Amino acid sequence: MTSFTPPAWIGRLILSGAPKVLKVMAKILGAKVEKCLYFGMVGERPEAGLDEKSLRRAFKTGEELAKNLAE
Repeated sequence: MTSFTPPAWIGRLILSGAPKVLKVMAKILGAKVEKCLYFGMVGERPEAGLDEKSLRRAFKTGEELAKNLAE
């Protein structure tokens, strides 16, 4: 899991190799990447949050992760 303060599109420009590095590190540590989610501008304002589609995707990913951990 990573977090980046500027908008996600800036993170993709500046840290374009970060997802690959994180995947390599996960493999070295014996973990595997389940899914990648990008949420931009969520922390812009205290009342900002995820839209319904993003919230469903995050919830579904969390369920899949929990299911895989239980196996």
